[in-house]
Amino acid sequence: WFLVGSSYIYDINKNYEIPLITLCNPDRTELASISNISELHIRPRFNAVSEVTFDVCGIYFDSINSEIKQLPFYELISKNRLLNIQGFGYFVIVQVTETNEGITPIKSVTAYSYEYTLNSKGANIINGTYKFYDQVKPQNTLLQKLIEIAPSWKIGTVSSSLCNKYRTFEIPTNSLYSFLMDDVEKAYECIFDFDIENKLINAYTSEDIVKDTDISLSFHNLIKNVKIEETSKDIITCLSVLCS
Repeated sequence: WFLVGSSYIYDINKNYEIPLITLCNPDRTELASISNISELHIRPRFNAVSEVTFDVCGIYFDSINSEIKQLPFYELISKNRLLNIQGFGYFVIVQVTETNEGITPIKSVTAYSYEYTLNSKGANIINGTYKFYDQVKPQNTLLQKLIEIAPSWKIGTVSSSLCNKYRTFEIPTNSLYSFLMDDVEKAYECIFDFDIENKLINAYTSEDIVKDTDISLSFHNLIKNVKIEETSKDIITCLSVLCS
């Protein structure tokens, strides 16, 4: 197998393979590899929380002894535990729903990418004007103040063009994640990228993120169908005023 875009796994015949999913405690100690998975859907999102959903059957057929057995790790699958998904990183389980018709227990699992845990922290900074970041003297910069709220995370790559920007904030009332993704991104015109494997917070400009490629999309290669919908609320009239 090999990784495509460091995420999806394909075999030598280019068939998609289900990635290895390991159940972990919140401190990332491994508990078990999860098998008996069905309905797996991984929805990676750029600049937003990614999502994974799947079902786990609580019993399996032991072909060696020709008997039905309970899946040994089934009871360990619970909310707030972590999933380490090969090629994607860590996800936190946010919901587990169990259905049982008397014979086959099934757990439906929903998990969000690990940066979602930053929602449990408040963005506790005081009113003031903050420099974005300084690698040499990080004290009193905005990123350093915020990272002190979540000390298990570290600052990763920061675009040099962002470092010397100053912005003024009032005491935020939202979570640390919301403050980063809404207030800070808008104020500094930056884009945050979370390395959920190594717990690094990276900050880029749009110029750093968006790169030109030689890939073209057409009906002759990747596009299968196109849906165009007209909405009146998005129609804007542009007026040009000329003074004579």
